[in-house]
Amino acid sequence: RRGSCGPLMTKKKKQPDQKIPPIFLHDANNHQALTKDLNEILNNKFVTEMKGKSIKINVSSSDDFRTLTKHFEALNLKFHSFCPPENKHLSVIFRNIPTSLANEEIYDELISLNFPVIKVARLFNKDKHPIPICVVDLEDSDLGAEIFGLEFIFQCKIKVEKRNKPKHIPQCTRCQFYGHTQNYCYRDPRCVKCNENHHSSVINKRVKMC
Repeated sequence: RRGSCGPLMTKKKKQPDQKIPPIFLHDANNHQALTKDLNEILNNKFVTEMKGKSIKINVSSSDDFRTLTKHFEALNLKFHSFCPPENKHLSVIFRNIPTSLANEEIYDELISLNFPVIKVARLFNKDKHPIPICVVDLEDSDLGAEIFGLEFIFQCKIKVEKRNKPKHIPQCTRCQFYGHTQNYCYRDPRCVKCNENHHSSVINKRVKMC
């Protein structure tokens, strides 16, 4: 006699762990003192690795990441890192968006439609004329993902596409080194025009202008 079957058990797919970005501490010359400092302020395990004149630090929690970056920033140390998982957002492209619409108008309309929009930015051509394309950043959530179902805005038919990451290696506009961006860079600024220690966009009477 064939036995009765119990309830069908489905194996839950394990969600991938959020990857905490590494922190690169530059001009670090005392590894023992650094390790002692990390043991005192971090709650979880960490790993360090020499990378040239820098030390790569991998922490195991978002709390430790925030604690360590704030600690280094308070000490005015030179370091860089990358965007932590909880700060990442969904970036999409709006095509066929009328150039007469201001960023603020598009933002307000998306908010009224209950989209968790963060920022709207119009794109321009090489002659600095607006083109019918906008970049829209939203919270990376189920509600944010509903933006792909949007077909009309201000009674105008548009096309929504996911924004692809650039294939080239990014260059930091603060320190001019490659492999990271200025958003999480705390190295000394370097002017791309004259190679002096000031940001390229800074206008200061004490600094010889480039």
